[in-house]
Amino acid sequence: MSAKRAILQNVDILPEIFACLTTPLDKGSGMFVPSNSVHLQTLANAARCCKTFSSPALDALWWKLDDIVPLFLLLPAIHRLGRSYVLNGIVEAHDWQRFDEYAKRTRHLVYIDDENFHPSVFFRIAQLRNNRPLLPSLVSLEMAPSFEANILSFISPSLRQCTICSQTSHDLYPVVWTGLDALASIAPNLNFLSVQTTLSKASLLSISRMSNLRTLLLYCKGINDFSIIRALSSFQYLVHLEIFFDETTSLEARFDSSTGPILTMPFQSLENIRTDIPPKHLNALLMCLQPDKLKVLEVGALSSSLEHGGDPVHWEKSFKTIRSRFSNSLQRLKLSYHTTPQDTADRTPSRLFKMFHPLLELRALENATFLDFPWTEFSDEEFCELGAAWNGIKELHFVRSAMVRPPNATFRTLHTFAKHCPNLRVLSIPLNTLPLPPLEEVDASSSSLQILRLGKVSNIENMVAAGRYIKRVFPSLTELFI
Repeated sequence: MSAKRAILQNVDILPEIFACLTTPLDKGSGMFVPSNSVHLQTLANAARCCKTFSSPALDALWWKLDDIVPLFLLLPAIHRLGRSYVLNGIVEAHDWQRFDEYAKRTRHLVYIDDENFHPSVFFRIAQLRNNRPLLPSLVSLEMAPSFEANILSFISPSLRQCTICSQTSHDLYPVVWTGLDALASIAPNLNFLSVQTTLSKASLLSISRMSNLRTLLLYCKGINDFSIIRALSSFQYLVHLEIFFDETTSLEARFDSSTGPILTMPFQSLENIRTDIPPKHLNALLMCLQPDKLKVLEVGALSSSLEHGGDPVHWEKSFKTIRSRFSNSLQRLKLSYHTTPQDTADRTPSRLFKMFHPLLELRALENATFLDFPWTEFSDEEFCELGAAWNGIKELHFVRSAMVRPPNATFRTLHTFAKHCPNLRVLSIPLNTLPLPPLEEVDASSSSLQILRLGKVSNIENMVAAGRYIKRVFPSLTELFI
């Protein structure tokens, strides 16, 4: 037997070959990209080709469903009536056997309720199957439900990941609550949940029962109560939390903002947080976390908070908490304002380096980003102090979407980072190219910087001389963006 023929008959290798034609999962969002129709046709042809290929090709073909219609049409009693499918007739035992033969292969379902099926179909199927799961091996579910029956039909004890997204409507309160309550009761091993829809307090209580969650993404439409943190704090396995509020300016907090809510069991394992919580509440959130656990912190504030003038005070308080509680653990920090640069320039002072002093003691920091953050227009001397403190930094970004004043950083700043930050690989910084030091006064550098983004550059008089200076300071540079 030839090697090629042996491979194509190997039951251990064939699933790996056909898996190359399946749709990958985006680990960041927990969502799939649409299936490739050519790949699906190839798998269907392979399944019909020979007995050896049939089972592994069918496993790959039904591994992920973008549409539930092909599966339901395996039941002869389902047919189209007008604009919707209905179930009209008897479903025999052999019909269910054929249905289950394919349904058990499905691991991932993307279900967008497009009104293909009349609601009675789901109610009737649930009765006929005595509420047994339609997809007993389902691991991942993405859905946008519009009524209770369809969301209940697809929840299985085997589920590990679930994404629920739908339009914002108070009419969906019962639907979302029903789905979340069923997940908490039926899928005890669920470890990933993303909810992007209207929520009620009853829905939050259901989420708090999902004790094995490791990743939770909440886009809280309809929730303006910071006490949600208290409801989530008992998750002892939760590692990644993303929580975004619908109206952060009206966020309610019924506790002392300096100490945070009183928690009987603070987050035990939480390492990553992304949120748009207002600066005045950030310190309270940080106080809810275990010391030296947090590795990633990303905060996106709204420009409306700048109108009250207290943001620098709140940020400084939070920075001191970060220093005292996470100086040995925080590896990635991203602070941003969702605003126009003109607004921040008009409302805030450009330089308050003193408020950043606590951050200079973050010994584990590897990646820092300040996006339209109003107080980062540092002088060369201040950048020098920052570079000397963050000598282990690998990526550093000071990004302004527009500049209303010339940048303060000069070539001296670039030389500072080359000298003090040997691990720096990516640097983004607005640059003022005047004055340009003589090239012979610049010592050769051993910097490992590979990517330099200068953003808004002002006063370039000699592009060639500037390029030679940058190349001498960063000899390993492969990409330059201006």
